Amino acid sequence: MKNIAYYNGVFAPMEEMKIPMNDRAIYFGDGVYEAMYVRNGKPFAMHDHLLRLDNSLRMARIPRPMPPEKLEELIFLAVSRVDALEQILYMQISRGTYPRCHAFPPADIPPNLLLFTREGRLADTSSRVKLRTEPDCRWAHCNVKTISMMPNVLAAQRAREEGCAETVFVRDGYVTECSSSGIFIITDGALQTAPLSGEILPSVTREHLLALAKALGMPVREAHFTYDKMLLSDEVFICSTSQHGQAAATVDKIPVGGRAPEALGALQQAYKGFVENDVGKL
Repeated sequence: MKNIAYYNGVFAPMEEMKIPMNDRAIYFGDGVYEAMYVRNGKPFAMHDHLLRLDNSLRMARIPRPMPPEKLEELIFLAVSRVDALEQILYMQISRGTYPRCHAFPPADIPPNLLLFTREGRLADTSSRVKLRTEPDCRWAHCNVKTISMMPNVLAAQRAREEGCAETVFVRDGYVTECSSSGIFIITDGALQTAPLSGEILPSVTREHLLALAKALGMPVREAHFTYDKMLLSDEVFICSTSQHGQAAATVDKIPVGGRAPEALGALQQAYKGFVENDVGKL
């Protein structure tokens, strides 16, 4: 099977799955989500992703749809039904099915769980990409992995229209993150990224990269950096669930990076080894 979807106890191919119009995900985007890379039938860093999902649920005040061990069983069952060594698995939990009303539905209305998985590969990080920037106009709770992502969608589309891989958000002169990625710089041998706050997502890939850099003996700084510092840094790169260190060639058509390829390459190789240790080689 090329893909499989699940919704509240029902499995079906993605093209056949239907959900009710009163799912609050539809008219409010009232839910949270998580995505995982899968290799050899095993989700990479699954427990890290499920921990973040729990944190998002807690902050959004949405109950779990099932116990954690049952959710893990469901994930493995879905993965086993797709004929692909590499997959990208997506799941979202909405606040339930109820007639449209801004306040929460009654407490006895259960949350809805949607999940699907299909073939998907990690990005090739051997080439450099173009980035663009724009003011960060998102809300103050970017640390919640919510499905309400209109500003991110528009920013991603503007990047595509300009031939760029990503849009970098800048708030009050400081770089936060990208439309669907985290962003790092390397300066004088040190790795730097914005600190955790309501302005950025607590990325699982971010956490891994910081730990790997420390293991390599690379100084790590979780501190704000300006747009100008980004342009002058030795390397600029983005990361996400499927993108483990994609270096930038330009930002706003200005050449950047390329002055610390050894440090960047060491991080990329360390992450590759980290993935292989968890889910094996292809």
